[in-house]
Amino acid sequence: MALLFTYKKGWQESAIGKLKIKTLVEEAKKKNINYDFFLNKEEFDDCLKRYKNEDNCILILTNLENEFEFVYELCGEKIPIINAMLPNNQFLNKVSSVYENDEEAIINSLEVVKKMGCNSLVALGLLSKGRKDNLKIQYYKKHDYSKNKVVFDTKSGRIIESLNKLFKYDKRVDAIICSNDFQAIIISKIFELIDPTWNKKVLLMSWSNSKLSMLTSPSLTTYATNIKGAAKEIIHIYNRIIKYKNISAIQTFLKTEIIERESTSTKNPIGINFSDVKMPSKENIRKIISNMRTIEKLELLLIEADKTDYHIIYGLMKKLPRTTICNHAYCSLSTIKYRINNYKKIINCDSIDELSEVFNNFIDPNKLIDFL
Repeated sequence: MALLFTYKKGWQESAIGKLKIKTLVEEAKKKNINYDFFLNKEEFDDCLKRYKNEDNCILILTNLENEFEFVYELCGEKIPIINAMLPNNQFLNKVSSVYENDEEAIINSLEVVKKMGCNSLVALGLLSKGRKDNLKIQYYKKHDYSKNKVVFDTKSGRIIESLNKLFKYDKRVDAIICSNDFQAIIISKIFELIDPTWNKKVLLMSWSNSKLSMLTSPSLTTYATNIKGAAKEIIHIYNRIIKYKNISAIQTFLKTEIIERESTSTKNPIGINFSDVKMPSKENIRKIISNMRTIEKLELLLIEADKTDYHIIYGLMKKLPRTTICNHAYCSLSTIKYRINNYKKIINCDSIDELSEVFNNFIDPNKLIDFL
């Protein structure tokens, strides 16, 4: 038996992509299922040659929105396909699918801000040319209970486009929902330049879940999909297809969970009319936005982090002596040196001081204590 994974080029190196691939591979290993990856037809043909003696091959689409038709035509009816956490498409009735229930998550997230007394909302940063974000836009407009139903989307994915629209919007805003945590963190940093007490006036939440979302200040309200549960469901579908050869397509919707944190803790926020607020300088905004890649790399580090890593990160943030970090982390000096060098490679820092600055910019050390 073999699983063949495919994905968009570069996606497997993103924080969410790496986590999804990692959980799928872990589940495949538990069941002693061979696996491989491909990006194009040539690599796919090579995979088939390598696994020609396997009894069964099943194709897993982990993130291949625009290429889905090509992959389906390539495989035809010869190889079963499991569509793993992709939005609905025209082949829904032809392949088995595991979906993130974005509509349910959006409904529940709107309930959170409604409960806090918000009635002037804005959805911000959605990539309108992306199929998944387009669905989110439609779900948001469908379920937004406020009268304006405002969406500041972008075709390029650049958050600056959405910010320009926000600062020209001439109505009071008391809640902002971002398409992902990284955007929300960037937005919070920009809001700090406008008003250090912004979180008492406008609530902020996002439609994804990251390790960093619980470690920022304020920590982010967000929704989480059970990625490990998704991987188990994919393997379960795989085994059912193997057992029952002619089984029809199986459709599974994952439950989502809203995680309420500090960014939505203020009741009845007074709101901000951003058109009346002086927008920070382009230089300052660009400087903050340029940290987007750094945030993603920091998330990659946190995904793999264990308790020892958290002790080391905390020690670097507090500029503790290496010997003190060793005592707290129960590890040797060589272990600390090795891990710090690894952090520098992941985040692309040249020095410990630079690394410490990144940690302090985006992590609240008091929130790290819960992980120690």
